[in-house]
Amino acid sequence: MSALEMSGSLSITYQEPNKHWKLRNTLRWGYIWGWLTTVVAKLFSRATGVPVLTSQLRMFYTYHGVTKDLGVVGRRVITTAGVNWLVDCLQGTYEPEIMKYHACGTGTTAESSTDTALVTECTEGGIIDATLCTGGTYRPAGSLEEGSSGNIFHTDAVIGFDGAGDITEHGVFTAASVGTLWDRTVFTAYTVADDGTLTFNYEMTLTAGG
Repeated sequence: MSALEMSGSLSITYQEPNKHWKLRNTLRWGYIWGWLTTVVAKLFSRATGVPVLTSQLRMFYTYHGVTKDLGVVGRRVITTAGVNWLVDCLQGTYEPEIMKYHACGTGTTAESSTDTALVTECTEGGIIDATLCTGGTYRPAGSLEEGSSGNIFHTDAVIGFDGAGDITEHGVFTAASVGTLWDRTVFTAYTVADDGTLTFNYEMTLTAGG
């Protein structure tokens, strides 16, 4: 009588959820269009002296002490509500330094100048953990700084997560809740892990002329 022998092996391959994320985000039409229009606007301003206003958002992801520079993730879009709010600031209705609150969300609808809010903002009960956010809020107050030159406004903030999820949009607001949406950027879904953090660096550039 012979014995039947069986053997085999099991292997597990971990799939990095954000593999090739930079490339996929850069190849989006929204990213390409934002880059193209920004270049054209700056060249037009340089050639004609007409002032323009452009923006960009850069992100960093930190998990278990390791930080990844995700680069510039988008260059759109400053809203109509935002520029109307700026005019109100010049009339003394509001103080411009309140434009510093960062929010993120999971909405994927393309940016529009008519936007007044994120499509699906992360709030309490979502994947945001207020204890990890700068200032202990779901919309942390960002810094108020000058960029690499005097005509660049810079603000950055850190948002932490207490669960895994895909982040797809970011906004800069004038308040920790409600407020006016100044700028909204949509990007390829970036998967964050429990206790991970995203640092958002937002810059607005104004060129002189007339």
